Amino acid sequence: MQVNNCTYHSYNTPTFTSYKSALSKKLDDAVRGKLTTEGDIVELTSKIEDFIKTEATSDRLLGKGTLGKVFEIDSDYVLKLPVWEVGLGEFKVVASKFSDLKTYYGGELISFGQIKILRNVSSTGKHAPIGLPYSYIREHSSLECTSLYEKECLPRIVSLPQKTFDDLACDCSKLNQMQGYMFDYRNPNNFVIVGDEIRVVDSICRTLSYQNNSVSNLLRVFIWAEGAGREAVFSQSLLEPRRQLLKKIVLAGMKHDLPIVSGGTEYVVEEVLEMLCRSNVSVDKFEQNLSKIKANYPNVEERLKYTQDYLDTIFDKL
Repeated sequence: MQVNNCTYHSYNTPTFTSYKSALSKKLDDAVRGKLTTEGDIVELTSKIEDFIKTEATSDRLLGKGTLGKVFEIDSDYVLKLPVWEVGLGEFKVVASKFSDLKTYYGGELISFGQIKILRNVSSTGKHAPIGLPYSYIREHSSLECTSLYEKECLPRIVSLPQKTFDDLACDCSKLNQMQGYMFDYRNPNNFVIVGDEIRVVDSICRTLSYQNNSVSNLLRVFIWAEGAGREAVFSQSLLEPRRQLLKKIVLAGMKHDLPIVSGGTEYVVEEVLEMLCRSNVSVDKFEQNLSKIKANYPNVEERLKYTQDYLDTIFDKL
């Protein structure tokens, strides 16, 4: 799901003030299991139908993707409509196996068939996607895209504290432990910045691999791609910021024991190390050295210290 509502001034869309609607209060009751009668469910269904008919308008549109559109209900909830027209299906409160993931906002809470109710990723309406949204890339020149990415997008990501990446890596580790699930790393817009947090807004994917939530996939989102469908290119002015960002991502992955490289992403690490960050180490050596640090230092504090020391050696001075 592509999120278009963001704080970068060059493509800002309307934001919403924080408030709680009467519909939201009914949704609260549903999530908490307080809708106990058929009349309660009929009343909520009627309110959802009214919202779709009268309030699912362009000024409430938060984002759109190939499969659906997301509209803000209020500060707490959003409604996701499929691109094809459907009526409301059977009411169901969804018990999510991903409820322990701190950064995940893409899971449905309530469904009416193909129509879904999800948490609002930002109570104030202010959030920024990682990288350039596809809508911006489609409507602007390559030069304009490069300018916005270099002046606003990447600096905003680099400014995030280490804890932000640690929290995301922690959720990646939890998904690996669940075996068979991963975030969708193909589109960086699936990750958004809210304050100093990163939140994931798209559905979690099924995977045959148990270790696809990796450092390499995080590098793909935050460094290798400039936006949806747009690969990063080398920039001398971005060399130091990208090196700082690589260090934060690797430290987060080492803290939460993520695999360094997952299947099919070696080329991402290679391009990040050799082209975008101009390191003096190969992918194989990079993975080997970090794996040795993991094996030799099970204590997390020691592991992070030696990881930091190692990362300080892989870049020549500017």
